[in-house]
Amino acid sequence: MKTTEVAKGMLEILQTTLAWTENSGRKNAGNFGMELIILKKQPITLRINPDNNHSRPHFHLDYGREFHSASICITTSEILAGNIPSKYRATIFNWLSKNKEQLLEIWNNLKAGGDASELLLTLE
Repeated sequence: MKTTEVAKGMLEILQTTLAWTENSGRKNAGNFGMELIILKKQPITLRINPDNNHSRPHFHLDYGREFHSASICITTSEILAGNIPSKYRATIFNWLSKNKEQLLEIWNNLKAGGDASELLLTLE
């Protein structure tokens, strides 16, 4: 499977999970037994660019209409630059831990000049 297809599938899962995280902060409208839940997916962008100036494996993540943006180390889950609101951090770090091997494989493939020199995906 091509690098882009793998990364797109992983990013779609993160986008949906973040939408659930956003929804879980809502207060229950009432005690009517059932509630219609509509997930509002926010735009999300994942960029991996392992050029010569980037020695630590990391990715850039932009999320939401306000574009909460950060660079996150793949191996340590450290936020290298930027800021992600605390309500999203656990979701992002959990996603990262589940996809760490694939993200490192994508990083190494791009670093070695594989499919492309950069991965850039945006989901609306």
